[in-house]
Amino acid sequence: MSEKMNSALLPVCTVKVQIDRPLGSAHPNYPDLIYPVNYGFIPGLYAPDGEEQDAYVLGLDAPVESFTGERIAVIYRTDDVETKWVVVPAGLRLSAAQIMEQVHFQERFFQSSAVLCFEPEALGFCQKLTKREVRRALDALPRGYKTADLDRLIASYVRQKADVSALRDSILAEQDMHRIYFYVNLKQMRDVRARMTFIHENLLFSDWWHTDQLISFVAALPFDEALSYAKGYLHSENPFIRRWGYVLFISRLGRRHAAELLPLMKNDEAYYVRMGEAWLIAELAIDEPEAVHAWMAENDLHYDVNGKAIQKICDSFRISSVWKEAFKALRPVCRARG
Repeated sequence: MSEKMNSALLPVCTVKVQIDRPLGSAHPNYPDLIYPVNYGFIPGLYAPDGEEQDAYVLGLDAPVESFTGERIAVIYRTDDVETKWVVVPAGLRLSAAQIMEQVHFQERFFQSSAVLCFEPEALGFCQKLTKREVRRALDALPRGYKTADLDRLIASYVRQKADVSALRDSILAEQDMHRIYFYVNLKQMRDVRARMTFIHENLLFSDWWHTDQLISFVAALPFDEALSYAKGYLHSENPFIRRWGYVLFISRLGRRHAAELLPLMKNDEAYYVRMGEAWLIAELAIDEPEAVHAWMAENDLHYDVNGKAIQKICDSFRISSVWKEAFKALRPVCRARG
């Protein structure tokens, strides 16, 4: 089994599937392929291939239009970027062999394997916290507390293996709850793909700061996998998700990948997205100044992106004075293009 399959480590969770190929229907491109199960997608949740996440619904004996159940496994393909979720009625559990038998009609064309999700209680949570309990702990912090004070509280919850899932509905409205929810969950995960999946399933950002604080958690993700996610994020209607599609590479994850990342830059209407692009451009210039300089001399980005990137390059202590002067010389060129 590949490393990708070994590292799934995803929890059983409740999801809603929109069925577009009901049990008994034919494949739209291969009419001889009849679906013996219901098959659909998770609306609004995008998979690494840039499409909405596909899902097999097992355990039903009749076609349905939609279904809410529990994700109990993920099917990985070693010869394809797509993954398939396996969703069943609440409480039903199937072995990996039973799953593969039921999806053989389609997975026989790929090198596939099912990885079972773990039950949340398998994490060994010692305490399921309520929002009221967390708020009480926050109120006990020093008046005007700082991020360091909040992080000490987070560290105590991590040591307790606390379950903070009850905070999810509050994180867009309360900044401190947002940091607690993400950090406590992510710090209890040791696998980088599990962390990325958690972030992907919780793309809940109310400002730019909430996206930027997550960069370090996915720095060890394989570049190609991160790029697949990012290409989907850049088409989101939410500007902070689009910003995340750029800033997730501002770490060792993006180093020496200017050739793949610079073509993703575009004239986004959202200020914080453009500033995320400028930040990434400057970061890429640290290791590949020649490539970034040549690209900046010819790109069609608005000056606020190029200009901000040049400013950040000139402020960086990791870029030589010679290259800083070379980038400064591009200012009039970029400004002339608008």
